[in-house]
This record gives sequence, C-alpha cells and structure tokens, in this order.
Amino acid sequence: CMSTNTMEDGFGDGPDIEEGDSASEKLSSDIMTPMGITSENVASTFSISRERQDSFAASSHQKASQAQARGAYNYEIVPPGDLDNGVRPDTSKIPRLKPAFAEGGTTTAGNSSQISDGAACVCLMSRREAERRSLPVLATFVSYGLAGVPPTIMGVGPV
Repeated sequence: CMSTNTMEDGFGDGPDIEEGDSASEKLSSDIMTPMGITSENVASTFSISRERQDSFAASSHQKASQAQARGAYNYEIVPPGDLDNGVRPDTSKIPRLKPAFAEGGTTTAGNSSQISDGAACVCLMSRREAERRSLPVLATFVSYGLAGVPPTIMGVGPV
C-alpha cells in the first residue's frame, strides 16, 4: 500500500515545496482542493446547471435502483455490506436538497457521489517473490502511463 488515509485523518498540509516557488505553492494549494469544491468548479467552468445535474443524478439513481432490484451487481458487494446504500430509489427530493459545498452552489448530496464511494487495492510483487510464496502469477506489469488535469477541476480527468 503506497499510502492510507481515513476520512478522520484528513490529508495533512499538502506536499513539501521549496519556499518562494510561487508555482509550486499554487499547485500545492490546488492539490488540497476538496472534491465537492472541484465539482462546483467544473459546474461553473463548463456551465452545467443545477437542473442538468439533478436530472442526470435522478436518471442514474433510477437505473441503479433497477439494477439493484435485479441483483445485477450483488457479486461486487462484499461483507460487511449487502447492498450499495448510496442508491436513492426515490429521486423526488433531489431538486429540493441544499447545496452541500458552496453557498449558492449546485452540488448537493443528491447529485454528487457519496463520500464512501468505494475502495480498491492492488498488490504487486516480482515474479520471483510470487514463485517463492507459491502464488499464481495473474498478470504481468508491462508499462504505465500518466495523465491528469488541473486539480481544481479534477472531475473532468481521465478515469
């Protein structure tokens, strides 16, 4: 594991930077932009209205609710959970929710992802170590790529 952080821990003061390096200072500050604020930034930058966000969210929740009722993703839910509790079968309240991150903003608890959005873990080791431990080699790490966007609008970045 490269790093772990809990929601209670926060994320510290950001990366170490050279004093007097204004570009690094700005980037260090931008990196610490909370996800909810980046959502507000994306909505503002790309003129995405509250109504459009609410409509998309309602449609997404309705599709997720139908899939959940069919058990379509049961194989992805592991204990201690038994279902994705972020799905809102009743979407009628979404337009009435207050902005969650900025006064006069457009991002709400109904049109944004929940804070407990998901988790993943990848364990890598050398072939030699896997063989030493008698573990099956499931994949080969060949290469990697790096892509990104300004952290203040990270919601438009590659997934």
